[in-house]
Amino acid sequence: MERLSADSQNALHTLAHQYLCQGKVEKAQVLLELLTLQNPDNKEFRLALGYALLRMEKAEAAIQALAPLENSPLALVHFVRAKALSQAGLTSESQAALDRYRLLLSLEPIV
Repeated sequence: MERLSADSQNALHTLAHQYLCQGKVEKAQVLLELLTLQNPDNKEFRLALGYALLRMEKAEAAIQALAPLENSPLALVHFVRAKALSQAGLTSESQAALDRYRLLLSLEPIV
């Protein structure tokens, strides 16, 4: 597969975001899978993919997509992980992720 240019990646990410906002989650998921495949270390693409999978009720896939972000200092990552873990019936893991979310949220500066 040919690598997409940075401009193409930005355009597809924007389109995926619009699809998510419009409830066209399956379309967003396809774009986000492509972007994450080409950029496995891109936290923004990976978080959006995890969110799309969560919205599609694919909890296990969301957990897997978010796994590389498990130690992220970004509170939102842990909120989405907590929701995916809860959806998968992993209550104690979900609670731990939610606790991490709350901790990180309390550390974020108020703007």
